[in-house]
Parts: sequence; C-alpha cells; structure tokens
Amino acid sequence: DLDRATFSNIEQQSLEFVMHTMTPWAERWEAAIEADLMLDGDELEVEFDFANLMRGDAASRSAYYQSGIQNGWLTRNEARVSFDLNDNVAAPFLNLTRPRVAILREQGVNSHVETAYAFTQAGFEAYDVHMTDLQTGRAKLADFKGVVACGGFSYGDTLGAGIGWARSITFNPGLSAQFQGFFARTDTFALGVCNGCQMFAELADIIPGAEAWPRFTTNQSERFEARLSMVEVLESPSLFLQGMAGSRLPIAVAHGEGYANFHHRGDATKAIAAMRFTDNTGAATEAYPFNPNGSPGGLTAVTTADGRFTAMMPHPERVFRNIQMSWTDQDPTAPSAWTQMWRNARQWVG
Repeated sequence: DLDRATFSNIEQQSLEFVMHTMTPWAERWEAAIEADLMLDGDELEVEFDFANLMRGDAASRSAYYQSGIQNGWLTRNEARVSFDLNDNVAAPFLNLTRPRVAILREQGVNSHVETAYAFTQAGFEAYDVHMTDLQTGRAKLADFKGVVACGGFSYGDTLGAGIGWARSITFNPGLSAQFQGFFARTDTFALGVCNGCQMFAELADIIPGAEAWPRFTTNQSERFEARLSMVEVLESPSLFLQGMAGSRLPIAVAHGEGYANFHHRGDATKAIAAMRFTDNTGAATEAYPFNPNGSPGGLTAVTTADGRFTAMMPHPERVFRNIQMSWTDQDPTAPSAWTQMWRNARQWVG
C-alpha cells in the first residue's frame, strides 16, 4: 500500500550504521583529545554518546543534537531546498492529457511500483513494461513519451551491474533499433535510476550526448551500501532537476557498484554532473561514509546537454514522501522535495 509506505526500520538501521562507523572514530578522537588537553594538571574527559543522539524521544534527541553543535563535535549539514515546495509546476497540466511513460523493468528489478506511483502523481499515465513486452512486440517505445529504467538487480548483477540488461538490448538488433529510435526523437525523455543508471551508462554510445558518461563499478568500500545519504543538486540541463540547483537533501542509496569509473569509459572533463554527495560540512566529498561509493568529486548523477536523459545512482522514488525519510520536520503525509523531479518532467512535456 504505497499510501502508507515507509521504511519502518530505517531509524534502527541508521543507529546501527552510526554506531558501527562513528564510534571507533569517536573513541580515537577522545583518546587524542584527552592526551593533548590538560586542565590544571587534570586530563579533560571527553565522551561522545551517539546512542543518546539516535535514541529516546524527539525532545531529548534534539537537545543532545544542539549540545553537540554548541560544543563543536557535530557539524550542521541540514537539508535545504532552493525552490518553493508549495509551487506545483505540474499543476497547469494535470487536467490535460496524461503522457504515457514506460516503467521499464527486467528480471530482478524491484523499484517499478514506487516509480510508477511517483510519475502517476505528477500527471503521467504509467505503464508497466517488461523487456519481454518489447521483445515480443506487446509494447513499443514509439508509443511512449518517456522511459524510466528502474532500480534493482537485473540478472542478479551476475555480468556486472546493469551490463546484462544493456546487452539484452545491444545484442538484439530489433531492440537496439527501438531504443535508438526512441533516443533520437526530440520529444522524448529518459531516466535511469540505480540499476537503470548502470544500464543506461552501458548504452551511452547510443544515447545522444551521453558519450562522456562513466561506467559504474564496484564501490570503493567493496561492500553493498544501503542507507540515506546527503546529496547536493547541481546546476545542470537535466529536465528533472530544473529549479532545484543548490538543494541539499537526503536520499536513499542501495548499490554495490556505484563508483563512477572513468578509467573504463567516459571523460570526467566532459561528463555533465547533475548531483553529488556531500559531507557533514556540505562540501562535495569522496570520503566514506558520506560518499557510499567513493566516486570522484562525489559524482552520483549525470545528464546530457539537452537535459532529456539523466542517470543517477540514488533512489528519489524511495523518498518521494516525507514519511519515508529517517526524520523530518515537515508534514509526514506530504510529498517530499524529491517530488519536484516528476513535476518538472510533466512541465517539460507541456
């Protein structure tokens, strides 16, 4: 039931992540401070209690957070929005025709329902399109205005994340022609999310303007990383991110191969960045755990010069409602700031 969808265990997961990654660092820092700082010959006792920061009622957590800010051992990296959340740019088009968007999936893809819901709310008519529908002719890309390649684990990532999915297109002359025809039309758009991002990166040679995109390979941590991370939306031509530049927002990540690897393909000097991970000061970062995959410059989304094609590793469709965040001071029943992406798409179509 998407109307009541929530990450019910996100707070516990967040606590475990903080305790696991931050406590060892805090203990070393405490030891360093206690060794260096003396007050009247007595060692200064320094203690961090991350459990206090994460557990308890909202008032006590807030008080402990503010104490950390005032004492300098926490740095603000609060979410910020660069646009009016109440300005629904898609509103003038909601009573018009509903453009058809193909919610594309393959064996192992698992984010198609959330993606379809988000596009439907923005005024599109979302269609569940499996790759076998395109292979057999039950569906044709020519009938759609947009295509979204969803997240998940196509073919179990056995051949590399998104690679098997991409090869099912490039090794099939009929499918390859369909996709090339769709990409060549000037009235179409496409979005690749996580596994779909990896897949689109493998199709970069047939996506106009995507020649400089990287291949996404194993995270530098060599682990699957799944949590909320902070990203900054950059100024870019992406039709999905118009008016959102400068926003810094939490977003779901869930990938084992999200490292933007320009050694394998692409050109870092020419790829158009659309989003990047930030650290606790709000700066672009390659440092773990702020950047879950270690991509250079924090890069986590790319687009094309005309803005019609965007590929991103994070999952905006998993946090399109405030209640899906680990914490929010906004109305939990309201759409989150990420809803602007799909509204922007509806405005672009007109």
